[in-house]
Amino acid sequence: MKHRFLLTLMLLGLPSLLYSQTDTTGAAQENDATPGTWMIVASAGWTFPAEPREFKDQFKINYNFGGGIAYSMSPGDVGYGEVSLLLHYYNTLFSRSGFRTANNLPTGTGVYGYPGDVYTGMLQFRGVYGTSKESIAPYFTMAIGVLHLALPQRGLTTPPTVLYKEYTTTTFGWAAGLGVDVPVTDWYTLFVDGKFLLGVTGTSGHRLFSAGGGIRIRI
Repeated sequence: MKHRFLLTLMLLGLPSLLYSQTDTTGAAQENDATPGTWMIVASAGWTFPAEPREFKDQFKINYNFGGGIAYSMSPGDVGYGEVSLLLHYYNTLFSRSGFRTANNLPTGTGVYGYPGDVYTGMLQFRGVYGTSKESIAPYFTMAIGVLHLALPQRGLTTPPTVLYKEYTTTTFGWAAGLGVDVPVTDWYTLFVDGKFLLGVTGTSGHRLFSAGGGIRIRI
C-alpha cells in the first residue's frame, strides 16, 4: 500500500515539476513558447511473461498493441511532460513444453491450454528529457490504472484432468518504462520503448515486460 501511495504522489507531482521548468522571465518569451498539443498514440510490440513462476513457465512471448490520446505540454529548461489515457491488450501463448517441464510430465504427454490475455486502461505520465520536440530525446513513463487478467484452464488430455482452473480478475495495475522519441516531421513522431507491468493479484502479483514501439500523431 505504501508503494502505491508513493507512486501516486510521483505521478501527480512530476507533470508540475517539468512544466515549472518553462522559462517565464519575460512576456515576450512566454509568447514565443511552444504551445501544448493534443496527440493520438498507437503502439505495438512483444509481451514477455515474467512472474509468478507458473505464468512465466507455462506461457510464452506473443504480441501486444494499444493506443489512446495524449496532451503534450510546452518544453521547459529541462524537458517537458505528457499526460495520456491509454488502452492496451497483451497476449501470451500457452507453452506446451513449458507446461510439461513445470509439472514434471514426460515428453509427449498430452496437455491442453490456450492463450492468456491482459487488458489495461491506464493514466500515464511521460517525462521527456529534451528542450525541443523536434530532436531525438529519451523519456521515462509511469502509469496507474485498471488491469484485467484472464488465464485459461490447463491440464491433461489423457486422461482428461484439470490441473489449473480458469483464472480471471480485474484489479489495480501500474507500469513504468523507458524509451526514445524520434521526430520525423512536425506532426508525427516515432518511438521505441520498454515497459514493466504489474497487476496486483495474490501475494506477488502478475508481472510482464513489453518491448516495442509506435507513433504519436499531432491532432
